[in-house]
Amino acid sequence: MGAAPGSPRTEPGSPLSDPWLLAEALGWPAAGSQSGEPLGFVDLGRITGAYSMVERRLFEILGGWSAVEEAPTVSVFFDVQSRQHAWHAELWNDLSASSGPQTGGPQTGGPQTGGPQTGGPQTGGPQTGGPQTGDPVAGNALAEPAMRLLSRIEDDLRDPASEGEVQTSLRLSALGRVVFPRLVVGYRRHLRHTSFPADTATVRVLRLVTAGEQSAWQAAEALLQAACASLGDASAGTESTRRWEALIRASGPGLVTFPGARSERAT
Repeated sequence: MGAAPGSPRTEPGSPLSDPWLLAEALGWPAAGSQSGEPLGFVDLGRITGAYSMVERRLFEILGGWSAVEEAPTVSVFFDVQSRQHAWHAELWNDLSASSGPQTGGPQTGGPQTGGPQTGGPQTGGPQTGGPQTGDPVAGNALAEPAMRLLSRIEDDLRDPASEGEVQTSLRLSALGRVVFPRLVVGYRRHLRHTSFPADTATVRVLRLVTAGEQSAWQAAEALLQAACASLGDASAGTESTRRWEALIRASGPGLVTFPGARSERAT
């Protein structure tokens, strides 16, 4: 006898009988794509704090580039991306501040998206204390290679000998060939270390920022190809890109060091 109209399917293999099938139906990472255990409370706080630090640093760098970039289209791109990274930093900052209750039931309910999350604490004194600095000491350790890389990129691109289209191509190379690809890889790696339904809030933010970084990556690559065509030099920025990549390679995949990775254990 069939189920009554409107009743849920509960036979074996249906989403309601299998949490992972339900997760996949909701757009979660496929069960077979998981490559490791979900992060615990401490490591989740560490890495979300590190993400916030790195995204905030990108906001600062791109905002500065937008003010001095000579190519109007690229200047607008840097400005838009600067604001995007500021938003991403706030998303991670909020999640870092609330990562404690996330492993329990209340995290997927009202408090995560409700008034308290966007109210006073977010813009008040407490928010600029612990959470914003990435839970502060441990988060710095995970963010350190990325912060070092970004500082080196910023310093290299202050060179007055490189101006105009050359400088444009170098900035786009830094973003499209090093920074954005590594952000995407790192965020997608984190997605494979999530569990359903405990990490609902984390996956929501990961999916938002990954989609944004993928679009930015494609746009940066398109702009870089146009800049190289204008220069008549398809290799523009190649040596700089290799040098920057060498600075971050030892930290493993991604831009932020993943908790428990060999590179973190070696530090």
